Amino acid sequence: MVRKESRYFEITICCVILSCALILAGCKLKKTGELGDKARSEKKTGQLTKKLSQESKLEVVDANPYYVEIMGWLRVPFVVENLGDSDVYDVTVVATAYNAEGKILGTISSDDKYRLAVSPEKVNPSRIEPGGKGYGVLCFGNIKDYTGIRFQVTATDKSESFKEKELVIVEHSMTEEKYQSGKGTGTKKTVLGTVKNDTNERVSNVIISVAGFDKAGKIVDLAEDKAEIDEISPGSTSPFSIDFEENRPIEKYKIVAVEATDDSK
Repeated sequence: MVRKESRYFEITICCVILSCALILAGCKLKKTGELGDKARSEKKTGQLTKKLSQESKLEVVDANPYYVEIMGWLRVPFVVENLGDSDVYDVTVVATAYNAEGKILGTISSDDKYRLAVSPEKVNPSRIEPGGKGYGVLCFGNIKDYTGIRFQVTATDKSESFKEKELVIVEHSMTEEKYQSGKGTGTKKTVLGTVKNDTNERVSNVIISVAGFDKAGKIVDLAEDKAEIDEISPGSTSPFSIDFEENRPIEKYKIVAVEATDDSK
């Protein structure tokens, strides 16, 4: 009788030990799964944080919309600053206009190939160094009674198409022309200058971008145009002429980009 009870006791002890082992194993598996989920979650969060951090390093620091009377467009010149610690390329700015009720009136992107034909068509320069600024302009068509514009800025950390070229502005100045129209007297300001090809190869499609600022240093317009000579040989120069929009309160200007493409001919 004692042996039988002892055997029952031994079996009971074994069952208890086995149950405890299973429970501990289950807890370990659960903990391992939780750690795996946590690691995956942290990895995903890290990727998201990296993306948001990259976007947050680019900020529109100045924008001054105005209406172009002839066309009825809302033109928005803006300045983007790179607040990060590395170069960025091919900056894209998306602007969304709202009315007082918060209703979206329109949205436009500097990377939209089918948007209204305005100049310039992208943010310049193509590469923005840390602490540097990019300049652009967007145009809304038939936007009325807007009360605010929100901006979203993105960029890439490298560019396959961008190549640095030694294009030098030899001289430049701004002229002012007054004219008479049915609405009275107007003014048009133009930046004239000469660009030199300091590379050892011929370049084509040289484009010069110029930003105009008011007395307070706010951007009030942005314009660009091609050099007068389509293909510039090494060491040669070309004149250029860039017109701002009429009647803009431009007191000073800055040449913000001089870029070109290779001549493969």
